[in-house]
Amino acid sequence: QRRLYDYDDMILQAIAGLQAHPDLKYSLQERYQYVLLDEFQDTNQAQLKLVELLTDNPVNEGRPNVLGVGDDDQAIFAFQGADYSHMLAFYKQYRDVLVVPLTQNYRSETAILQLASQVAEQIETRLHHSFSDINKTLTAAGQNLTGQATVARHEFKSDVAQFAWVSRQIKERMDAGQSANQIAVLVPQHKYLEPLVPYLQQAGIPVRYEKRENVLDFPVIIQLIQMVKLCLALNQQNYFLADSLWPEVLSYSFWQLKTEDIWQLSWQAHDQKLSWTQLLMNNAALAPIAGFFIGLGLDLSTVNLEVLLDHIIGTRVFKNYQSPFFAYHFGNDKQRSTSFWSLLSNLTVLRQQLREYRQGDNQPLSAQDLIDFVDAHRQADIKILNTSPYNQAAQSVELMTAYKAKGREFETVFVLACSNEAWGANGRSGQAIALPQNLLPIRYGGATQDERLRLFFVAVSRAKSQLLMTSFVTNYAGRTFNRLKYLGEYQDESGNIISPLLPEVSQQVIQDDSTPPAVAELAAYWQQRHSEAVISQSGEEPSRLVDLLAPRLERFRLSASNLGRFSDTVYGGPQSLLFDSLLRFPSAPAIEAQFGTAIHKTLEKISYYQQKHGKLPASKLFLGWLQDQIDKCRLQPAQAKLLQERGQTCLESYLALAGDNFVASDRPEVNFADEGVLVGQAHLTGRIDKLEVDKQAKTVRIIDYKTGRGHAKWAKNDSKLYKYRQQLYFYKMLVEGSHSFAGYTVTGGSLVFVEANDDGQIDELQLDFDDKEMMRAKQLVEVVWQHIIGCDFPDISGYSANLQGIRQLEQDLLDGNI
Repeated sequence: QRRLYDYDDMILQAIAGLQAHPDLKYSLQERYQYVLLDEFQDTNQAQLKLVELLTDNPVNEGRPNVLGVGDDDQAIFAFQGADYSHMLAFYKQYRDVLVVPLTQNYRSETAILQLASQVAEQIETRLHHSFSDINKTLTAAGQNLTGQATVARHEFKSDVAQFAWVSRQIKERMDAGQSANQIAVLVPQHKYLEPLVPYLQQAGIPVRYEKRENVLDFPVIIQLIQMVKLCLALNQQNYFLADSLWPEVLSYSFWQLKTEDIWQLSWQAHDQKLSWTQLLMNNAALAPIAGFFIGLGLDLSTVNLEVLLDHIIGTRVFKNYQSPFFAYHFGNDKQRSTSFWSLLSNLTVLRQQLREYRQGDNQPLSAQDLIDFVDAHRQADIKILNTSPYNQAAQSVELMTAYKAKGREFETVFVLACSNEAWGANGRSGQAIALPQNLLPIRYGGATQDERLRLFFVAVSRAKSQLLMTSFVTNYAGRTFNRLKYLGEYQDESGNIISPLLPEVSQQVIQDDSTPPAVAELAAYWQQRHSEAVISQSGEEPSRLVDLLAPRLERFRLSASNLGRFSDTVYGGPQSLLFDSLLRFPSAPAIEAQFGTAIHKTLEKISYYQQKHGKLPASKLFLGWLQDQIDKCRLQPAQAKLLQERGQTCLESYLALAGDNFVASDRPEVNFADEGVLVGQAHLTGRIDKLEVDKQAKTVRIIDYKTGRGHAKWAKNDSKLYKYRQQLYFYKMLVEGSHSFAGYTVTGGSLVFVEANDDGQIDELQLDFDDKEMMRAKQLVEVVWQHIIGCDFPDISGYSANLQGIRQLEQDLLDGNI
């Protein structure tokens, strides 16, 4: 009845060391059956009752052969019902219980033990407080310990900077000979760990991760999906979409094309108004690549998805052309080989998931099925996880939560996100499942501060010789994080951040303000080679590539959209301006943007008609103009029909409500390209939708048309309205700095939302210009101009993607901090 395990001589030898203890009341010379309770601090009430039943025999006289081993400082499973106080209950339950403190640590160096001890001392309720003369201070006793340890704190400007640094550090240690399975990265929750995976993949670092990576975020899978999209675009003769995909596809490393050649193609396509597909077919060196994708596109109706992917990967030859993808990823390079097997594993998972998605459908999978499947998962934020055991190398870096790490040990441990929001009292432990009333009393109430301290204690005590704790100020979503109070950090008189729990020689927190580019989730993976070629000023190739931009920069003129894009942390940024306005990489126009252009062009024709004929055009006439503009968009028939209907509703209601606003003195679509407008050294350009001109008073009022949802007032926290407001100030600079309107004053501006609101009215936001705000806008124009002309396109991933981030970036630009 008492027997759980029979350890025979092993358990007797383990306990024999206690027989010399003077308090031991009975002999261990005989052979006994013993019950060993390991990790006793993690027992729940039911398990404690089970122990009681197993040992409740009168023959034992209250002293059964049961041994409990546990550490209340590592009691981290309270959310599962565990209660470390059961250890005290055990002591009170039996007679003559011997308490033996284990104070020799065979894992960690002294510096790590001291830090862990100082964390544990902050735990308010500890078991040894209930016993006299019990000390839990640990001493390093391992035979292989050297007395040398690395314990350090690093703080980064952003979470992406933290991830990039950690991946570099791991790579350096592995290159120096450290085994991958002796390195671990620990966090309190998976959300602080998942974004690290792509950085490690990018560095070719094998990982073992209990949650696995999202297949759709694997960089090479992203490339395959984009190449399938290109085949579809060519099949559907959607050359706008194809043009937007060609620069990305050609930038993939396996084509081994020069960055310079891709730039020249982009400029040639833009300057000669040619499609990329046509240019590539006319280029002897690139025609085979273009023909490969055009041929795949033409065969989509007869080739299923499996065969298409085999052709793209290069495991099948397509009409005497073999994609270099296979040879590049499965060459002699060991890192590439590992990457290729990861690709095959991820691709297998993707194909299996896709088949299940179309379960019950006997039709072969098509390219469109893949794109629809991927889009649906991304829109619903559903991950496709690769849980295949073959997806892990034998020697892999361990990624895990601190809960999973308990009982493990590693030479090097990285503890990420050392903030109050992640490890401390500001962290969330949400209850996702609603319980009925009768079960509410047993609901876990959420982690206490003691429980959070225990979890952090477990994390730091996993390290044997190297412990590196990192934190970041803000994450990419703009949320601010505060330093972990358990480390007691403060700012000294010199402005340094001090972490007093660390060894004296390493108490200063190392602050890293760099903001390296993010990987697949935050930026287009393929764009890095182009941005780095401009940003980096060292080395022969980057300098030569920057020189290629010189003629473009000489002709460059700053527009309102350029200005807004440069400082837009939500939808744009400096590198976005580089790709679109200087490198001229095409992008597939968004439906909303195409609709806005069609409405603007139609309103321009309406204005000219009114000026010429003294009346508004008939409905049939302006709807015909609208149809012409929509036809130029080359949309799918269903999309074109929807835009035509939306445009008809928009124009008919606007002319009915605001037709009187069209007057002969108005100047529609005024182009300032040749007006020579200067603000400091910045040369400005742009088009304004409409100017209301009073020649006698020499005043101008600016009208800017907008489509989409209207606004009845200037909302303070709306980043889009903030940018609209900035545009009006820019337009004021254009008008007052032009030759045609020399001596004129811009008295105000309006945003006119031409689509009626829910009440059937037209929203209009009027702006009276402020001198102080105008001065700031001019300063920003000059600063942005200098950055562009100087080829200084800083990465801004450390700024929050909201209005606060935009304002902070602008202020840093004005202050010269970036």
